[in-house]
Amino acid sequence: MLDLDKKCIEEALFSLNKIKEYLKVTHSKEQFIDDSRTHDAVLMHFIVLGESCNKMSDELKKNNQHIDWRGANDFRNFLAHDYFGVSDDIVWSVIQFHLPQLKADLEKLIEESK
Repeated sequence: MLDLDKKCIEEALFSLNKIKEYLKVTHSKEQFIDDSRTHDAVLMHFIVLGESCNKMSDELKKNNQHIDWRGANDFRNFLAHDYFGVSDDIVWSVIQFHLPQLKADLEKLIEESK
């Protein structure tokens, strides 16, 4: 694995862990929406996560096509460029259904690189 890829994976995992940390006391979509600081912090880390995924090498992405690299970057672009048009339902759905698998996939890549 390239050093840049490892650094980008570590950055992505950092953002995933921060999102998880921010949401420890948030047990519903309504709580997430009502807590503007948590909401904004989570969205910012989604942007960092997507940027980190976008910087990874084409080779890493090609060898790990089961990971939705494009989805992570597209979601980042959506958040960054249409911030006030973002659907909290979509964000909450991504948190609940997509982040756990992405985190597991990235942790596996780090483990395999050792």
